[in-house]
Amino acid sequence: MVVGELHSDCAKYHEGLVKAAQSNEELHRAMEVHVANLRVLSQPLTELQKTLPSAADIPRCKMCCQAICLKGLKDAYGS
Repeated sequence: MVVGELHSDCAKYHEGLVKAAQSNEELHRAMEVHVANLRVLSQPLTELQKTLPSAADIPRCKMCCQAICLKGLKDAYGS
């Protein structure tokens, strides 16, 4: 009886260990994907601002802006 309980507990803990290892691997893969972005974001603000485009650098398209605004109005009012 005690051996059976020990075996059951061992199986339960082994399953938990396997799940924890899988979770750790997934977290590691996700961190690898985002580590470059995290390094950029951890810079001082003045350095971070140098990496971002300014509003003057973003090309503007009057027709595109109007289309976006119209779509927003149509979505908001169901027209």
